[in-house]
Amino acid sequence: MCLILEDHDGDEIQDVLAQLQEHLVKLEDATTEVAEEPKLGGELMLSEKMNRLQLKQKLRELTRAPKQLSNYDKARAALIQYLQDVFDKYLRHPSSVPFYELFFFNNLSIRQVLLGSHRSAIHTALNNPSYYFHCDCCKLTDDGRISASMPDISILYKLHLEYGKLINLYDWLQAFVTIVDPYIDSGEEDAENRPVSPEVQYPFVNCRPDYQIFDHLTSSWRVL
Repeated sequence: MCLILEDHDGDEIQDVLAQLQEHLVKLEDATTEVAEEPKLGGELMLSEKMNRLQLKQKLRELTRAPKQLSNYDKARAALIQYLQDVFDKYLRHPSSVPFYELFFFNNLSIRQVLLGSHRSAIHTALNNPSYYFHCDCCKLTDDGRISASMPDISILYKLHLEYGKLINLYDWLQAFVTIVDPYIDSGEEDAENRPVSPEVQYPFVNCRPDYQIFDHLTSSWRVL
């Protein structure tokens, strides 16, 4: 703070700088002093012989006695009080600045418009990509339906919603294949038992970094 004030001119600022440096010097001197243990007089009070009731009363009086502050505590309290006075004098409330509503607001409706909800926006984009793409190929009449024309990450996300907390990657891959592989519905024999082609497996693997960002998968998963 002292370095900031040194770059500014003006009698008031220089006065604040001088007083601040004076408080800092007092605080530094107080830290180097050897603090003498205060003689509370309680040692003398407790040195006398007394019964249990008298001892209890003396201890109660000692707890109520004001604590003696050291020079460091006094210097620190004075510095804090001085800073409080300076801030109250020179700092302005944000509401006193024109157009402060652009940066500081407590209206919930304005906050929803300016800040938005990232989680709901991501869910809408993945669950219904036509909401942002404005295309007919991804347009769904039912939220539960999955179209092969949707982006791969949207297909995987909608399949992910059908599972619980745990997802079997092999079942997830097979469900993905039944949607994007054109040979599944071609009527060919043993189409479902045929190994997954690299062209179909690649989009599934390629979505791994995105789902790691969503915390749906850990970094140790792999596709067979």
